Amino acid sequence: MREGALVYVKWVDPSSTAKWLEKDEAKGRTPMHCETVGFFLNRDRDVIRICCSRSEEGRVADVFVIPRGCVKEIRELEFKEGKV
Repeated sequence: MREGALVYVKWVDPSSTAKWLEKDEAKGRTPMHCETVGFFLNRDRDVIRICCSRSEEGRVADVFVIPRGCVKEIRELEFKEGKV
């Protein structure tokens, strides 16, 4: 996947709580299923990196670093790139 491609990522986010729970309630907790759209930065064997905002100067913001083991789907979206 090329840097700057607009991508859709479906992923699972682990969840936790610090409050006291009954065992049955704790056993029923599930992770959060998420969807994120952004500009592909890069990936390595451990993570995928995307950002949701970028500037003409090459700066980025709203960066997501998603562990590859949490990613269920990633696909490139059609996007006609223009000037910022």
